[in-house]
Amino acid sequence: MARKREDADLIVRLTSFSLPVVGTENKMSYESFMDNVVNSPKFNKRLDNGLIMGLFTHAGRDETDANRSATPYDDLIAKHKDLCNVCRDVWVSEDSSGKSAYASLDLLDGLESTELVKVLIKKNLFVGVSMATRSNFDSYKHEYMIRDLKGVDFTRDPAFIGSGVVKQNFSGGDQDVNFSAPRIEQVPAIVHVGDSINFAFRDWLREVKRPRYMILQGRIRDVIRTLKSMNPDDIVKYRLDIQAYVNDLIYNSISLAMESDKRININVLLRIMQFLDDSTSAQMFNTKINLVKNLYRNQGYMTKSTQAMLQEAMEILLSSLWRFISNRSGVKYEVLRPQATPRPVIDKGTEAK
Repeated sequence: MARKREDADLIVRLTSFSLPVVGTENKMSYESFMDNVVNSPKFNKRLDNGLIMGLFTHAGRDETDANRSATPYDDLIAKHKDLCNVCRDVWVSEDSSGKSAYASLDLLDGLESTELVKVLIKKNLFVGVSMATRSNFDSYKHEYMIRDLKGVDFTRDPAFIGSGVVKQNFSGGDQDVNFSAPRIEQVPAIVHVGDSINFAFRDWLREVKRPRYMILQGRIRDVIRTLKSMNPDDIVKYRLDIQAYVNDLIYNSISLAMESDKRININVLLRIMQFLDDSTSAQMFNTKINLVKNLYRNQGYMTKSTQAMLQEAMEILLSSLWRFISNRSGVKYEVLRPQATPRPVIDKGTEAK
């Protein structure tokens, strides 16, 4: 049976074999994916028979449920309440991250989960995908060795930050939806402009609407990878540009959070605790930033003392973040984070007291 590819309802990006799983330094093994999925006669037979089915979230993927009953695993998935797609083809293509795995999916019309996926896509909201695999972890290579692909599930919080829909073909779609094409341009990690440096953000994060924390995590990883590839002289030359790039990400996010009615929790807002070298830094920041926020909202302006408290909170957060970046990139902290004049998080309503 001829498998669909370009004419399937959705083309999705599953994973990159160069970029890590969220919150780790571990990657998917390209060799095992080619051997046990793309080129596997057993997998392709299941693919042709429509047995590679997907859910909305990984709920229901526990194979022990099938072992406890007479119901085969494939039947448990086929009748699951969150069933919504069937995989038609899987392949590997080159993109801005190197080699990545892609798949074509047909949506199963009329099912509740399928309609939810369609609503999210038609409204141009983020829909990630996650592979349901059998795999072993190789601690020496820091890779997941894939033994089998059981299905492709939708999720709003995927393990791989670059996953998601790259093309939509299903009928009734919103014609204004602007998905990126499967063939992704080569985008360098950094761009030199005269004597300064700008980080060119990855196209798959720029073009697809993603939660703010995913964007932040992707950019921090871009910085670390770039620092590892730069020679020491260039790092010293461009260190202020690199520092400004990362600091702006944090300052801008905190500025928006200061205007909301909710308490600030850096772990919920940006989920960067995994990028801090000291786990207590997040709690210390949360305590100080919310005290400042309450004072500012009650007074309507920033005093010198609350401004100093605000800068102290930001220093706790940024210092811990930069020490993490320093450790992971192998560049001395003193080189990456020279002393700089602090910038305000709140620019208006400041009054000297």
